[in-house]
Amino acid sequence: MDMMAAVTDQPNTQTKMDKKPIEENLDKYFGQANSFVIKQRAEIFESTSNLMSLGCCQVETENSYEFISDSGMRLLGQEVSHWLMRNPCVCCFCECWCLKSGLPSRRPFMMNILVKENEKYIKILEFERPCRSDCFPCCLQLIKIRNQREDIGSVRQTLSCTGCLTLCGLFCVHDARGEMLYEIRTPCLTTACFGFQVEFSIMDADGNKVGRLRKLSNVVKDMLTDSDTFELQLPRNATALHKSLLMAAAILIDYMNYES
Repeated sequence: MDMMAAVTDQPNTQTKMDKKPIEENLDKYFGQANSFVIKQRAEIFESTSNLMSLGCCQVETENSYEFISDSGMRLLGQEVSHWLMRNPCVCCFCECWCLKSGLPSRRPFMMNILVKENEKYIKILEFERPCRSDCFPCCLQLIKIRNQREDIGSVRQTLSCTGCLTLCGLFCVHDARGEMLYEIRTPCLTTACFGFQVEFSIMDADGNKVGRLRKLSNVVKDMLTDSDTFELQLPRNATALHKSLLMAAAILIDYMNYES
């Protein structure tokens, strides 16, 4: 066999010599993952306060997520945010018709991505969502991804007139240099109820569908809690860095579309 042909026939993978230390570190945790199930943990106090007030008010708590890869790796995502950003009425978040606002779903936060090693949790990534408003094109939603030393990339909401004129229903995934890696397209209907599943398509730079993010529906769980479950199908040739960006995109989409 021609040695040159054997080399060119191999997939676009990187050797350890080509990888930065940050990518080597991430590759250890989910480099072999092809998909993730992302589960938001149910907040008992939050759900109880909503039921006791007959749906009028609830105390919004910090979200936490579990990322479970098909390779068996489990990661924990823990939100860190200011109380008043989650509860604009000081003691709670009022959901009465006269006081309904989208502030909690648009709140800025930091989210630490942790992995458990030797009975201790180690932070491997950090998601930062700055304070933004989606009322103006120049202030659309954004989430930044970094490790403890450097930026990895970002996910930005952009204007779009595709599909059923979803307007701001397009998200662009950028690397640290600002180059676009993927587009995530929002469907016309984002409500997941009665067993229906909502699918967000992941497209590459050429417009080809390479992955998906699905919102899974559980009727009883959706009625009683604010906890959501997603399935993230990753692009086949995505690096560990790209996978971390798509994980952050799933979190941003959850807050924007399914957070009370």
